[in-house]
Amino acid sequence: FSIWGDIYRGLLRVCFDRPFSDPTFDRSMVGWAAFRAGQSDTIDAVCEGLDCLSILPTSAGKSLTYQLPGLVMREAMPTTVVLVVSPLISLSQDQVDGLNRRFGLGDDGRPRRRGVRPSTDIAALLGSAQPDPTVEARALRGAFAFVFVCPESIERFLAKAPSSLHVPLVVVDEAHCVSSHGFDFRPCYRELGRLRRAWPSVPILALTATANVAVADDIRSSLGFRPNDVCVRTSANRPNLFYEVRRKGSL
Repeated sequence: FSIWGDIYRGLLRVCFDRPFSDPTFDRSMVGWAAFRAGQSDTIDAVCEGLDCLSILPTSAGKSLTYQLPGLVMREAMPTTVVLVVSPLISLSQDQVDGLNRRFGLGDDGRPRRRGVRPSTDIAALLGSAQPDPTVEARALRGAFAFVFVCPESIERFLAKAPSSLHVPLVVVDEAHCVSSHGFDFRPCYRELGRLRRAWPSVPILALTATANVAVADDIRSSLGFRPNDVCVRTSANRPNLFYEVRRKGSL
């Protein structure tokens, strides 16, 4: 999927029927007018099939780095499923709801904008928080372009996933939880190396807002990153914010 050169035009042609450069195009439909720092480098690595650790600050738009390639991949091959591992069920549900509000899948399995033509959900959450028992079976058949699971459910998912399931990208969100050097270590995250064993040639995108050098190295090693992996790191500095220190007066 070396498609970075056409990623803007491809997505917007498919989902919005007009080019991004069209002056009549309402960019509020997609919620952005240009990439933020680190997003384009991360998407570039994903579309080149490279493993990538992307360390972007909170609210820097990490979800776009897998959602945009996932939409274009699904357009190119309407059986692809991007697997997203996240420990936060509420955040995963928000991502699922947001994707399903804006996009759906047509009869041909390709993405389209909601409300233009009839479509089915493009994303699903699996696990104990999913009340519909049929969703898992549909997800394993490739009925969704994005499937979100918690790390505790990965073993079950891999055991049930058929060899025909086409996963072009695996995403590990809150990736700092992989590292025992980190402040929020999750033992179940240590088992996510099985994702590499299950899909040895599939790129893994690890996302986090915080990781020092030791944590970053631990993440890449634990997830089985291949040679020539990419690390994208941007500053957490916010130019619209300032810090001020004042001497405390006497009580």
